[in-house]
Amino acid sequence: MKEEVTKTVPSCNHAVKVRCHQDVDDTKYRCPESCGYLLPCGHACQKPRPSCGWGRAERDSHGACTSKCGRKYTTCCHSCEKPCHNGESCPPCDKPCEVRCNHLRCNRRCHEPCSPCAQQDCRSGCPHTRCTMPCAAPCNWIPCSKRCEEKLECGHQCKSTSL
Repeated sequence: MKEEVTKTVPSCNHAVKVRCHQDVDDTKYRCPESCGYLLPCGHACQKPRPSCGWGRAERDSHGACTSKCGRKYTTCCHSCEKPCHNGESCPPCDKPCEVRCNHLRCNRRCHEPCSPCAQQDCRSGCPHTRCTMPCAAPCNWIPCSKRCEEKLECGHQCKSTSL
């Protein structure tokens, strides 16, 4: 039978699931847990403990970071998915742009400039007030504080404001 049990590896104090007959006290046993040492870039060392500098505080003994960067871009809602590049700027975001209006959607990459919408009617507003500017221009309407006039499925008036 291949029954698994939890044992503690003496060399690192990790609790691991192994087959009941497997000896984790043996010097030949390699703990599958990652090192976890905090690298200068802020990521944890992902290498298995036996193959890095586990137990040593020198950062050079752990080698280069193997994590994905993960930093948020300031120009879009995406995160950098390139390999860690500690100390260097993230490359431009290459994901599809998410800028859109009621008329069109930008079909470029995030790092490329979008063409402004050429439509003359901005559709931002509510039943009480509307923007009178072209779509690509900043809106000129003041947010409405009047109660919504819509009826809910139950027949009651909507309680929210038109914001």
